[in-house]
Amino acid sequence: MATTSNQIYKLYLDNNPAVTSLFKYPLNPDWEKISSNIIRNFKNQQFLKILADQNKDINNKKYLNHLDQKNTVVLVTGQQLGLFVSPLYTVYKILTTILYAQKLSAEIKNYNFVPVFWLEGEDHDFAEINHAHYFNKSGNLSEVIYREANSEIGLSISKRLISEQISTIIDEMRSALIETEFSPSLFEQLKHIWKPNRPWHQAFCDQVRFMFNDTGLLIFNPADEKVKQISQPFFRFLVENNRDIVNAFAKQSDRLKDSGFDNQVIVDQDKSYIFLSYKDGARIALQRAQRDQFVLKNVEKPLEKQDLLNMLEKNPKWFSSTVLTRPIWQSWMLPVVSYVAGPGEIAYWAQLNEGFNSFNVQMPHVLPRLSMTMLEPKIQRLLKKYAIDINQVSGNLDDFVRKQIKINQSPEMENEFRNIQNQLSASSQKIQRQIESIDSTLNSVIQKTYDSAGNAIEKLQDRILRRIQETENLAVQHFNEIHQSIYPSAEPQERVISSVYFLNKYGPEWLNTIMTQIDLNNFKRQSINL
Repeated sequence: MATTSNQIYKLYLDNNPAVTSLFKYPLNPDWEKISSNIIRNFKNQQFLKILADQNKDINNKKYLNHLDQKNTVVLVTGQQLGLFVSPLYTVYKILTTILYAQKLSAEIKNYNFVPVFWLEGEDHDFAEINHAHYFNKSGNLSEVIYREANSEIGLSISKRLISEQISTIIDEMRSALIETEFSPSLFEQLKHIWKPNRPWHQAFCDQVRFMFNDTGLLIFNPADEKVKQISQPFFRFLVENNRDIVNAFAKQSDRLKDSGFDNQVIVDQDKSYIFLSYKDGARIALQRAQRDQFVLKNVEKPLEKQDLLNMLEKNPKWFSSTVLTRPIWQSWMLPVVSYVAGPGEIAYWAQLNEGFNSFNVQMPHVLPRLSMTMLEPKIQRLLKKYAIDINQVSGNLDDFVRKQIKINQSPEMENEFRNIQNQLSASSQKIQRQIESIDSTLNSVIQKTYDSAGNAIEKLQDRILRRIQETENLAVQHFNEIHQSIYPSAEPQERVISSVYFLNKYGPEWLNTIMTQIDLNNFKRQSINL
């Protein structure tokens, strides 16, 4: 039976050999050894100079000053550029990167560990980033949506300018949120950062800097024309050896399947794993054809390998990586000691080792991002009132509410129904033993009869619980509030809610609260009391 990506993630956290063998390094590695290995094989110092130049104006130069030192390695994370830095797991990836850079720098004196956020501005799936969710004044889940212009469909995010609608969106969000002492300065900043005619990726970058101003976090923009210009050797190698590289991805993916795991990314031999923004237009996947030719939608004739290489020499900015080639390009450019990844990313990183080998690039360590649930004071009180363990809150609202009614509203009735079911089971076994010597063929009839009786009792209990649920309005309301806070839209809070909600309600100290409570050695979901 194949294993889902979420199970791969769990097995990785458990240091299961079947999964960890697919990676270059185990979850808990020898950091000094990895750092030495990365530095020894790193050749592209010019990208560190670009990284320094892109961050020259930051206030806290704690890490910036390390970039010209030979013992510097970087911890990298990245994410699509969600509106207002949404959802929360983007913030948690950045926090993980910062906190581990601090931790490793303190523990391993021979090396400098620098936190870097990689702007994934070359992605073009706008529907995944054009919205932000939050809890409004009534405590209900609300959403703002930024509408895409027809002229921008398919364009990389780094090529998009913010339109006039952003002002209305910010005003809508502010009017829906509870007003706090932090609201005026927060929304003044948002209007300054997210304003018409600014590049989308620059607004995202500036909000990250606003939120993490004192940490020294560095931000890297791979869409920079200088980056593309000196990345030509990488893309040239990708074009010239495309078939072998795709075969390497397929080989590792087959190894994954042979071990009983699903592939997070299906490797397609007809894909080149290169994107082209041909003539600075929409970002389109470059397909492979016969005889090492390539096919690009809207371009009539197939492209020969040399056509692509000529195009690369003249217009390197047209070329961009994909989900499988981006991690390799990242480590080709920077001395990446570890990449901070979410569950789905860890699943597809398990497919990459052979791809790294094909480029002769060192695969870095993969560090799971920290996972959190913010517990606001009211939710803390309700959890305490009903003696609910947050780890027992499931994603299904109906199941959660019914379970809590059983536990909190009718414990005696729940015990009575449990006793009835136990008695039915014991009675069934007793009668079957007695009838065995008379006519064993009756056993199945007896079992069906008792099963039917058990089902009838269960239906009766459900009917009573539904009636209790209808009459116990306050308790049900509380259970709904708990569930919506922890699993809005039946998804973990970190996958839905925008950072703006917590910044508005708790101010910049919200991030410091996380830093003081989080356990860096615990990659399971943790609760943070606000």
